[in-house]
Amino acid sequence: MKFEICHDAYERRGQVTEDGTLPLRSLKNGRDFFLKAAAAPLLELDGSVHDAETEFSALTPETRQDYLDGLTLLSAFGAARVLEETAESPVRIRVAGEKDYKAIAQLMNRENVLRLGKIPGDPTYMNEDNIRARQFNNDEYNFLYLRSGELRGVLLACMPSLKAHSVAFRLCGIAVEEGEDVGEIVGKLTDYCIREFSGEFRVIRYLCFREEDPLLPYLEEMGFTRSAYLEKEAEDGGDVAVFDKRILPC
Repeated sequence: MKFEICHDAYERRGQVTEDGTLPLRSLKNGRDFFLKAAAAPLLELDGSVHDAETEFSALTPETRQDYLDGLTLLSAFGAARVLEETAESPVRIRVAGEKDYKAIAQLMNRENVLRLGKIPGDPTYMNEDNIRARQFNNDEYNFLYLRSGELRGVLLACMPSLKAHSVAFRLCGIAVEEGEDVGEIVGKLTDYCIREFSGEFRVIRYLCFREEDPLLPYLEEMGFTRSAYLEKEAEDGGDVAVFDKRILPC
């Protein structure tokens, strides 16, 4: 994976905080974000294109993951650019950035898009501003499947509350553009999402609210297994089946 740090796209807002993060601000939209201090050396790299395999080869697995997580955060706020496209493949998978929220909203609210999992149908909830706000506040991340530069699928990953001290993050749902291979998009987006969060969480979780859930067979093929069944726990009084896939051993 190749990447570059966009030094003209952010500014530092102070020293490392008590939480072990470095406060930064996007110069494009004025939004604040916080980089884990362990990944701060990324900001010392020059603005040329770097190869992650070369730059991170001498790091411990834990530090390497911190750097990868840091790149994900920086790219989400325009402070880094990850170059993953190859001449051999028209497909690119990455986390959403500032320029993507409009396209995400358009896809999510399209009538003929296939919505898998629990994706709110309210256009207001899935509008550009609210999608941006949830990712900015680390409540929800959008992972994109692009084919030849066009958005064809989106995975929504929901983060647990900081007060919950949870080892699991949640796969909320996946939207797939009409005519695409659903299995391919579900598999590749889920695998990519798991890799991105593997240094922070031990479990990826999916909540199933109905017996005939079209997303569930794809997830079960990937190793998701039912870990709990909660009666009358849904907002509408229905039951909820909890499916987990362990990322790291306890």
